[in-house]
Formats: sequence, structure tokens, C-alpha cells
Amino acid sequence: MGLLIDIEGQIKKIDVLSKKGFFGKLVGEYRSAFKGKGLEFTGYRNYDTSDDAIRIDWKASLRSQDLLVREFEEERNLNVIFLFDTSNSMLYSSNEKLKAEYAAELIGALSYGILQADDSVGLIMFNDKIKTFVKPHIGSKQFFSIASELKNEKNYGGNKNFKRALNFCMSALSRSTIIFLVTDFINLPSDYKSFLESFLEHFEVIGLMIRDPNDDEFPEEGLVTLMDPFTGKELTVAAEEVKYHYDYLTYKYVSELESLFKKLNSDILKFYNNSDFLKIFLEYFKKRKKKKEIRVF
Repeated sequence: MGLLIDIEGQIKKIDVLSKKGFFGKLVGEYRSAFKGKGLEFTGYRNYDTSDDAIRIDWKASLRSQDLLVREFEEERNLNVIFLFDTSNSMLYSSNEKLKAEYAAELIGALSYGILQADDSVGLIMFNDKIKTFVKPHIGSKQFFSIASELKNEKNYGGNKNFKRALNFCMSALSRSTIIFLVTDFINLPSDYKSFLESFLEHFEVIGLMIRDPNDDEFPEEGLVTLMDPFTGKELTVAAEEVKYHYDYLTYKYVSELESLFKKLNSDILKFYNNSDFLKIFLEYFKKRKKKKEIRVF
């Protein structure tokens, strides 16, 4: 297959950006955007007159014969999973990088950053089966485990079973896991909305829509040969006859996906396989941080 996945190159780029302060800023924005998403119970202490009475735990106070209040602290460590679609539709490009190559480098770079933030990160790669499952963990060894699977060509190609991948997550992951869903969202079954909605309700999900410019916009003119990435069937059409309908239906489909995520308070980001994903993530983390501050205050 000959995939060109340059994770080491991305890390060198990150090291350069770190010296300029950019990557440190990215990790900092990630921490601000995702940390403190919940509170963990740490124990009891005696009630003080400055405490709000609503914090009194009456059952514990009755047992101890003292007024006790619950103490909490922010959950500091997160479990993050990249759910990565490696099926045939991701093995396409009209430019330098296949969507799958671009996505693998994106996952490698962001995994590196998440580990720098002392959070656990893992990886699930799927086509019509679960190709690999690296459970969330911390440390440098974890990064090399993820990078190794991302560069393994045996994990790429084949048909797509989106529903099976989501069901696997529902059964294998804790509900507190944050999932980055990395896919082009192509060739989903007609009933995708129902099971995707259930998935978005169960987990905190950030959709990373990886697209090639040709996925969204048909050529202006000439004869164009289309190939189904899953069956290999080909069809030659006149661009002038197809462009309007293709562009409209694609726009409608992507808009429906974005609306579904928004309806369930989930985020979805679009990346073209020739864009700078680090800058896109930096802007996203900033926006997420602001949204979180608005909710808190």
C-alpha cells in the first residue's frame, strides 16, 4: 500500500513550535478547555460557619454526631480515545496526503500533546472490524505504542462498519471517556442518525471530520470518473450535469451532521487534508475554554 505517515516529522515540527512557545500554548489551551470537567469526592471535614448549609451531609453527620460537609476537588486526569476510521474511503486524496495519512499524523501529534498534559490517551482503529485497541494510558511508552499502530499498514483499508465501532466503544469504554471520532463520515448507513445520536448522548464526543476538497466540491467541467471505494465500481459522468446536485447534497449531508452534534451539545470540526491541523486545534481549544467559562459563570 505504501502509506507515508510521518509522525516523527510532526513531532520535530512540534519541538520547533515548542521553542517558539506555540505548542506549549496548545497544551495549555487543551488543559484549560478540558480540565475540571467534573468533581471528585475526597472526604469529609467539620462544618464551619462560613460554609453553605447546603453542603452538609446529614447522614454522615448523624453517624458521627458532628456536622460534616463533603469536600470535592476537580478531576485532573482524563481518559481520551481516538476512534479512527481506516476504511477504503479514507485512502483517497487529490493532493499530497491521503485522508488516512493526514488523520494519522493529526492523531499522533495530538496524542503527544495530551500525554504532555499528563492525561491518558488510547486508540481504536476500525474498518468493518476493530483492527486495534490501545487502551488509554500515560507515559512515553504509550506514545510509541500508538505511533506504531498508526504506521502499521495492516490496519488500513477494507469496508466500513460504523455501527460496530460505536457499539464496541459502548461496551469497552467507561462513560467518562472523551472520544475524538476521526472519520470522513462517508458511506454511513441510512439509519446513522439514530445510533450516532445514542453514542453522542452516552459519551463526550468531538467529531473530527477529515475531508479532501473533492469530497465537498465537484469539478467544474469535463468528464470525471468516479469510483466507489468499497466496491471498485466506476462511473464516468459529465461534470456540468452532476456538479450542482453533488455539491448541494454534500452540503446538506454535512449540515445535518453538524446540526446533530450541536443539538446534543457535542462539537464537530472539519479538516481538509491540506490544512494546518495544529492551528485549527488551537482555535478550537480557545473557543471551548470560553464556552466553559460562560457555563460556569
